[in-house]
Amino acid sequence: GADRSEVSRAVFSKARADSLKKNKVYIVVPEQYSFESERKLYYALAGERNSGIEVVSFTSLSSLIFKKYGGITGDYLNDSGRFLLMSLALQSVKDNLSVYAGHADNPSMTAAMMNAVNEMKYAGITPLMLEDAMGRLDKEGLRSKISDISLIYSAYQSMIDRSFADPADSLSRMCGMLKEENFFEGTSVCFDAFNDFTGAQLAVVEQILRQSGEVCI
Repeated sequence: GADRSEVSRAVFSKARADSLKKNKVYIVVPEQYSFESERKLYYALAGERNSGIEVVSFTSLSSLIFKKYGGITGDYLNDSGRFLLMSLALQSVKDNLSVYAGHADNPSMTAAMMNAVNEMKYAGITPLMLEDAMGRLDKEGLRSKISDISLIYSAYQSMIDRSFADPADSLSRMCGMLKEENFFEGTSVCFDAFNDFTGAQLAVVEQILRQSGEVCI
């Protein structure tokens, strides 16, 4: 297939054509490509000013949407804050755990669960999904592990939702907001430089496809 630079040129060409139709155009790129894509867009437009085209990552896109409609409230968590809340979550549910009860006081367990939950958030997996999957498992040992993880994840998320904001929740919250607000109505959206999408990103893409008249992936 075409190399990445050729694909990018095609994306920028389409973005420019769409912007000439007076459409607002978003070019969505991976976080690490934001600066490079801004530079490429400048040269693709031969230096012409075009405020109708905006290069965004999923992170900056969520910021735009939260700014317009009202976003996440509470203090943003860093890794230290996540660790503390996960430790408290483990303590709050340890009497109800079966597989991990004996490890609830272990800092290594706290770190492992914090990382596991973070990965599940980016994959778009919720505690409710874990509970649903648990009912379809035949092996008792695996079912017990999933049950424990679901309890821990639920307790942890509950603590976050009371007073904090987790950057890992930004995509799922943005997706929920897009189900109520038509941010992309009348816009064109192009995706560039992605090899694949996480589950949470795909959920946002689904909402963009539902709203936007022009989507290029």
